[in-house]
Amino acid sequence: TQYVHQVVVLNEGQYDYTNQIQVTPVSLGSYNPQTGVYANFTTINGARFASDVEVDEANIYVAADDMLYVYNKDSKLQVSSIAVEGIRKIAFWNDMVVVTRGAATTLNSYLQVYNKSDLTLAFELDATSGPMYSCDGVTVDGDKAYIAVNNSFEWGNYVGFLGEVDLLSHNYSETDLGPNGLNPENVMVQNGQVYVFSNKNFDGSSVSVVDGGSVQVYSVASESS
Repeated sequence: TQYVHQVVVLNEGQYDYTNQIQVTPVSLGSYNPQTGVYANFTTINGARFASDVEVDEANIYVAADDMLYVYNKDSKLQVSSIAVEGIRKIAFWNDMVVVTRGAATTLNSYLQVYNKSDLTLAFELDATSGPMYSCDGVTVDGDKAYIAVNNSFEWGNYVGFLGEVDLLSHNYSETDLGPNGLNPENVMVQNGQVYVFSNKNFDGSSVSVVDGGSVQVYSVASESS
C-alpha cells in the first residue's frame, strides 16, 4: 500500500524590522497524514525569515534568510548548510540545486546551481550573461529552468520577465511579460506551456501563459481594495 509518509511544513517566521526583534522564529515541521499529528522538528535560529522548502528522495532543502540548509528527511537531523546571500527559491535538476537570488543590494549573480553532494557551486550566471534583476520563483522542466525575474527589492520599480536557462549549455533568454506581468513571483510548467503568476504593483494580480515565446495574459484579478 502506498501512502504519504509525511508533509513537510516550513514556517516562515516573523521578524520586526523596526525594532530588529524576532517575534516568531523560523521553524520546520512534519505532519503525519495517518495519525493527524504535526510537530516542529527544528528551529532555524538566526534566520529572520524563510522563503522555500523542497524535498527529494533523501533530504529536505530549506532556503532561509541568507542560508541553504539540508536535513535528512527521515532522521530530521541537519546534514549540511551553506551561506547563499539573497537566496529566494530552489528547484532540483539531476543531482544539483538551482537557486534564485534577490537582495536590496546589487548581486553579481541572481542564479546559481549547487551540487547536492557537498553544496559546492557547480556554476552560476552573472548579471551580464543571466538575469539582471532580483529573481523569485523557479521551476525545472527537463534541462531547462524557468525563472520569475521581478526586481522585487526595488520598491515600485518592478520588472516582469520570464527567464529561461538551458542548464546544459548555460544559455539564457528572457520573455517580456508586458505591463500586466510586472513583479512575477511563481512559475509552473504543464504540457509545454509556462504559467507565470505576477503581483503587478500590489494593486492586483495576473496569470500569464508563455508558449513558444508568445505571451498571453489570460486572467487579471480585480484590483485589491
